Amino acid sequence: MNEIAIRTEQLTRRFGALTAVDSVDLRVNAGQFFGFLGPNGAGKSTTIKMLTGLLAPSSGRMELLGLDFQRDPIEVKRQIGVVPEGMGLFERLTGSEYLHFVGRMYGLDRATTEKRTAELLEFMQLADRQKTLIADYSHGIAEETGAGRGGDSRASDSFFGRTF
Repeated sequence: MNEIAIRTEQLTRRFGALTAVDSVDLRVNAGQFFGFLGPNGAGKSTTIKMLTGLLAPSSGRMELLGLDFQRDPIEVKRQIGVVPEGMGLFERLTGSEYLHFVGRMYGLDRATTEKRTAELLEFMQLADRQKTLIADYSHGIAEETGAGRGGDSRASDSFFGRTF
């Protein structure tokens, strides 16, 4: 049986008279990639904001990694990584410096941070550009560096906000 990473029951968000998300029941198994598709105003970003704790639901229930978000929001947030659309990168840092900063911010020890940073830079084919500032990266490479941020924590689940 697959472990359920994300479960919602009747998840709803209202803004006054407007219902942005209406009674969403969702089950996402651990290890699955899952995305929301739909037109502007369909509630995609609102749902992601609720699942990541950036916005409280009006009603309904959310469970991430077996943890009830309403009962234990701090522990849920410790277990997830979030890379929002338009995330702010420190453009005056190199990719290596940025990933080191984020790793330490998440509480990783220096040795683990060094190892994960090297792995991510190699994966993104930036190992030979360690002295290049993020400001000098292409838009796509900068986004990949930000995506590395989500994977640089001890996150069990990562959420990526991206408009295509």
